[in-house]
Amino acid sequence: MPLQQPDQVFEMIKQALKRTGQRGIIVTGWSEYKQNLDSNGDILCMDEVPHAWLFPRTAGVIHHGGAGTTAAVLHTGKPMAICPFTGDQPFWARRMYELGVSVKPLHEKTLSIESLADCIVSLTNDPKLKQNARVIASKVNNEQGVERTVDFIEKHLTACRLSS
Repeated sequence: MPLQQPDQVFEMIKQALKRTGQRGIIVTGWSEYKQNLDSNGDILCMDEVPHAWLFPRTAGVIHHGGAGTTAAVLHTGKPMAICPFTGDQPFWARRMYELGVSVKPLHEKTLSIESLADCIVSLTNDPKLKQNARVIASKVNNEQGVERTVDFIEKHLTACRLSS
């Protein structure tokens, strides 16, 4: 996430986790902010970790809303919160909220300890949010996208051959 004030945001995350009695993992990726973070008993900071391994082990995921991360969370059936920054991220934040698998989108400019704590409480305690996430995961994981795409292509290639 291209945070404008990373030190303040990370301090808010620490305080929100402490307030809610939860633990968190901050994955910095290619961010230059990792040198400012120290893991402690409640927060683990990592450069990278496979989403498919990590997300199923969480109560929920707070992320930037990139298409890949959003899809990875959807596959796991975990509720999410999105703090979008650029590109398609605001779209995914709104769409996940509309689907009922995410809390209302967060915004760095209005982020506070209270808003993060409320978000964490919702991700860990809201039964409707959890149920919606499980239902969507079931649909996504059973859609057989590759097989359906191959069938579609073969059908249209056959139709093209017959008409030429």
